[in-house]
Amino acid sequence: MPSRARRDWSIAAVVGYPCLPGVTESGFEQLPISFQHAAETRNLPDHHRDPFDRLLIAQARVECLVVVTHDPLFVPYGLDLIRT
Repeated sequence: MPSRARRDWSIAAVVGYPCLPGVTESGFEQLPISFQHAAETRNLPDHHRDPFDRLLIAQARVECLVVVTHDPLFVPYGLDLIRT
C-alpha cells in the first residue's frame, strides 16, 4: 500500500472510530490526542517511522497502556505488548 494511502487509511480509522461495528459494545473507550501525547513523540527513538504508530506509542507511554499489535517495530520501545 503506498504511503499516502496508508496515512489516509490511518486517519479514517481514527476519525471513523465511533462508526466501527462492535467497538463501543466491546468496552473500548476513545482516547483523545493530548498535547502531552504529541510532546512525547519527540522523546521517542526512531525505531518506527510511521507518525500514526509513533503517536500510539507515545499515548501508551504517557497513559501506561498495553498495546495490541502485530508490528515488530513496537518491541524496541519497551511497552507492555500483546503480540498478535
